[in-house]
Amino acid sequence: MSKPAALHPPARRRGLYRCLALTAVVFIGLLSAPPAQANPSVSEIEAMIDEQWEQLEPTIEQYNKVRSQ
Repeated sequence: MSKPAALHPPARRRGLYRCLALTAVVFIGLLSAPPAQANPSVSEIEAMIDEQWEQLEPTIEQYNKVRSQ
């Protein structure tokens, strides 16, 4: 009778190396993926514009005052 169909040590190593290589590729792919970012909504953009306007308005008014003189 023949021996049971067991993997020879080199075949086991090849399987292990393939498994490790696949795991490394997946892991590196996950690490290099950029994080997801949501685009701002219209109301968020309007809020940012309002905030910037409040900061710039005194300067604009001062410019207009000097310009009219």
